[in-house]
Amino acid sequence: MIRLKQFSLLYTLLLIVVFTACSTDDNNTNYKVSYTLQDLEVIHNGDSKGWNLEAHYNNYNSKSLNSDNACFIDEKYTFLEDGAVDVLSGDINCFADDTQTENTIVTYIFNEDNGSVYIRYAKNAELDEVTKSIFFSLQLVELEENLMIFAAGDRDNYGKALVFRR
Repeated sequence: MIRLKQFSLLYTLLLIVVFTACSTDDNNTNYKVSYTLQDLEVIHNGDSKGWNLEAHYNNYNSKSLNSDNACFIDEKYTFLEDGAVDVLSGDINCFADDTQTENTIVTYIFNEDNGSVYIRYAKNAELDEVTKSIFFSLQLVELEENLMIFAAGDRDNYGKALVFRR
């Protein structure tokens, strides 16, 4: 009988530990979709701030890199306070013909009404009468002093993403 009581007590304690140790609101990411003007200081440092693009993912969760990753991370990015991003082109062209002049225009937009921040990315090249273009827009979902992630998708389920580091 004592053994049964000990087992019951041990079983009850185990259940308490299991149910109190696990929480459905555990969050290992810094996911956030609403920012303030003060938060944006991290992006542009009150004037301008250089960032390195670490990766351009087709699917962030599976760490599937975009086929153009090399030409994106080859560029240098300076985020300005006015929402512009200066892009210094690297040596790797995103388009097949290296004789094409590649133009990259990047901006970020802050919607003060709901606190959302989006990056707009446009890259094109022309050769003779043919124009090739890449265009997309992604929402800022994580922001730290040395990390910015713009991504499509839900929390913990990002699809296309740009990961910037300092």
